[in-house]
Amino acid sequence: MKRRLASLLLVGSLVGCPGPVADGTSDASIKTSTTRMREGLTPEKRVEFDEALQTVALSGLNLESIGGLLKAGQDPEALAAQLRQKLAGKSVDEIIAEAKAIKAEREERHRQEKLKQVDELLKKLAAANDARAVLAKFTIGASRFWFEQQSFSTEPQIGLDVKNDTGHTVSRAFFAAELLTPGREVPWVKAEFNHSISGGLQSGEQAHWQLSPNMFGGFAGAPRDRTDMVLVVSCTKLEGADGKALAEEEFTAADSESLLKLLEETQHVDKLQTQGRLVARGQALAQWRTQEVTRQAGLENERQAQERLQQIAALLKKLDEGEAARQRLAGFLIGATQFKFEKDSFGQASIVMVVTNTTGLTVTRAHFNAEVTTPGREVPWVKSEFNYQIPGGLSTGDTVRWNLSPNMFGDFARVPRDRNDLVLVVSCSRLDGVDEKTLAEDTFSQKDAEGLLSLMQAAQHPDLTAVRARISALQEKAVLGSKEILRQVGLELEALKLKRMSAENAQAQLGKFVVTKSRFYYERTQFSVDPVIELAARNDTGRTVTHVYLSGRVSAPGRETALLVKDLNFECVGGLAAGASEAWKLSPNSFSDWGRLPKDRNDLRLDVTVVGLDGADGKRIFESAPFSEEDQRRWDSLSPFAEASKPGTSPPMTPPAQSR
Repeated sequence: MKRRLASLLLVGSLVGCPGPVADGTSDASIKTSTTRMREGLTPEKRVEFDEALQTVALSGLNLESIGGLLKAGQDPEALAAQLRQKLAGKSVDEIIAEAKAIKAEREERHRQEKLKQVDELLKKLAAANDARAVLAKFTIGASRFWFEQQSFSTEPQIGLDVKNDTGHTVSRAFFAAELLTPGREVPWVKAEFNHSISGGLQSGEQAHWQLSPNMFGGFAGAPRDRTDMVLVVSCTKLEGADGKALAEEEFTAADSESLLKLLEETQHVDKLQTQGRLVARGQALAQWRTQEVTRQAGLENERQAQERLQQIAALLKKLDEGEAARQRLAGFLIGATQFKFEKDSFGQASIVMVVTNTTGLTVTRAHFNAEVTTPGREVPWVKSEFNYQIPGGLSTGDTVRWNLSPNMFGDFARVPRDRNDLVLVVSCSRLDGVDEKTLAEDTFSQKDAEGLLSLMQAAQHPDLTAVRARISALQEKAVLGSKEILRQVGLELEALKLKRMSAENAQAQLGKFVVTKSRFYYERTQFSVDPVIELAARNDTGRTVTHVYLSGRVSAPGRETALLVKDLNFECVGGLAAGASEAWKLSPNSFSDWGRLPKDRNDLRLDVTVVGLDGADGKRIFESAPFSEEDQRRWDSLSPFAEASKPGTSPPMTPPAQSR
């Protein structure tokens, strides 16, 4: 039966004997009669007839309705009979005429449906216009977009200034937004967002909102390196205190396109008028967008200008405070400074400083910026900070010498240990008083200086030149530059020079205690072989000597290296008067280094140098630190820099002669 039904539906494509009218008695008769009717028709008429047959036969039916009838249990034979009766007794012209009527009816029905859509869209347009009138009273002042650093991420932020003049309380507002750069055709972001207003916004009230849109939404894709973006926002829906819509603009751009198309297809009586309204609406929207971009750009420029002025004012205040702090910090004088590694088993870093407090206040803690460098190097070995809590405080007028030990695992541990040309330059950055409160702190940084000058230049500030001069003067005092490096070099060279002169003078005086004999040997006793040191000396110092300090060196012929270099000292019992001579026989401990010298040699030579003498009062006379080989290496490393900067600087010195 299904096959028979399909044959009827496709009857217009069959051929057969001619006949004046369609015979709807049976499937066979309808096929035969319609085939006969096609014969003799022109090709054009035959095509028209075939289309008419299908139109008439299928009028009122479609595949869905046929399927529904079959599923409902209707007899397929009865359905086929219904289709045949629509054609029965009709001639070619009648079938064509009926098909035209069916098509006309169908087109009219479609037209009425489109007219209904036009009416719905026109109502939607009118409602949108009414809604826009209400939404326009919910005004948006400044709108701004930026990224803000949070605890663990940088998140997008939206700032809105709004005012409610709708005459109703608003509990939630919906917005459409574009983030764009003026002059660019495509915005960076197009998105929608809404905000539930805590407590609502009553009519006549205004508010500033800082909103955080979804960090994974559209705004997260905005560029983070641009400062020329403008946020344009329009209100699309408002909800009242009861949560129901007060106004909602639902007429979209797609609705506008659909309405224009339908007006053209239906030739609506209000086509021209409505088209004009839509064009005017689009132009008004485009004009608003252009004006809003300009307005928001102007507001943003004003905001940035105001922000710059605020930042300038804050940085100028910080500059004033920095100058005042620097003036007080300048009263905490830093003299000679030195960085070195101690000659102990740990090689601990050491910072030596001479400071004088002329601030007029007692200082309990001092904070410093420091650089360890080598003259002529562009990059210091280490830049670091450190502070020192002063036991008992440092009263004004006091001068002290500190030997500080920085963290052995800190920055200073990276200083190279194999250089003799290291220079430490230090500046004071903060002072604390007796109440542990800050007396002075220079917080105006290089970054602040650069930021202030940049802001003032952008704002074309009238005081730019004067402020630049102030900053230059401040930086000249603060920068740990070449002048301070050369000052420290000069101070240390002067100290080394004085040390050498003092050592030479002391050595000359100590040389007046003339050692006339020095001998080392082993003496055999009944039970052991013991080391013995024999000495004889004449005291030409002009003072009584009660204790003698010597540096001894034991050598052997043919050996370049000494067998032993050892200090020794002994007491002159009763003292050795000026001009007197005396001999001593000393017995070092057999288990000391002296007792480990070879016992099978009779050619050992002992040379001694007088390094210290105690007077009758038990105190040292002619005391001076020796000018060591390390001191000489230090002098040799630093003196070329002083000579290069100051012609006529003292020439390199040689170590003082070693007396016997």
